[in-house]
Amino acid sequence: MAKINANYDKLATGYLFPEIARRTGAFLESHPGVEVMRLGIGDTTEPIVPAVLEGLRLGVDKLGKVETYSGYGASEGIDPLREAIAAQYREHGAEVNANEIFVSDGAKSDSANIQGIFATASVVAVQDPAYPVYVDSNVIAGRTGNPTDGAYEGLVYMPCTEENGFFPAVPEEKVDLIYLCSPNNPTGAVATKEQLATFVEYARVHQAVIIYDSAYAAYITSPDIPRSIFEIAGARECAIEINSFSSHQSASGFNDHSYRRCHLFRRTGPTQGNTPGQTIFCLRFGYRLLSGTIPKAHPKRFDCRCHCVGGVHAATRAWARYRSLLDLK
Repeated sequence: MAKINANYDKLATGYLFPEIARRTGAFLESHPGVEVMRLGIGDTTEPIVPAVLEGLRLGVDKLGKVETYSGYGASEGIDPLREAIAAQYREHGAEVNANEIFVSDGAKSDSANIQGIFATASVVAVQDPAYPVYVDSNVIAGRTGNPTDGAYEGLVYMPCTEENGFFPAVPEEKVDLIYLCSPNNPTGAVATKEQLATFVEYARVHQAVIIYDSAYAAYITSPDIPRSIFEIAGARECAIEINSFSSHQSASGFNDHSYRRCHLFRRTGPTQGNTPGQTIFCLRFGYRLLSGTIPKAHPKRFDCRCHCVGGVHAATRAWARYRSLLDLK
């Protein structure tokens, strides 16, 4: 008979954001007249920019004509798009080639699915606090024990506190997978090149893999702050980067459209098996990147903008908001 994956039973609660919505609703019901600032999900608020809308129209029009109808796309993404994404990375000092790019089905889903290529016995380290997908996907995959006092047995937590500038030190023990997010969700803290270099060195020594989420990299304005982990020497040997255009281009409502997601895949070292030499980086919504008309991010779209590493106050506010919403009764 078919059996359910028992690891789902380990999940302490439902997915975080619906749980926040449930608690918020219950709070408002028992506190009529109170206004709540809803900061549970960093949803977009500005309309989709004209360049993106034009790109969508062009894509649909091509599918409506015999001369330009394409059918299934290339398995790794269309070549002009792959080249455009690689070129954008190279602009910021990250060596990426078009043949290293793979177009996939979304940055958020990849955050969950990428762990599937690694052994169940892999020891996982996450920043604390962390984006819930990193934790939940590994719980479901069977890499943790049961939850105890708000933490999962077998998961290595790397504290992000005001004392360490909301960016952790490398784990004291040996781990196999390391999840890092910069600019961080939910704290808003950004990592320096020196901080990322310590993790790259750790991963190379211990043959670990860094899963690096840079979905908010577009909000980094300081030239001294890396937008990609691949700006760090040695990262190509040990890192997976996940990035996204959708939020800062106000396109988060298009999550079901596969053509709006673009992902980079680079393979170095052995081609057999899943080795630390494999590197995958992901970007979403690169269609208009082909024409070079992707506009700058709207200034209102991200509360905790990451202009410099010294944004401790922004990080503190973000963490306080995150905790206060969780504490709603």
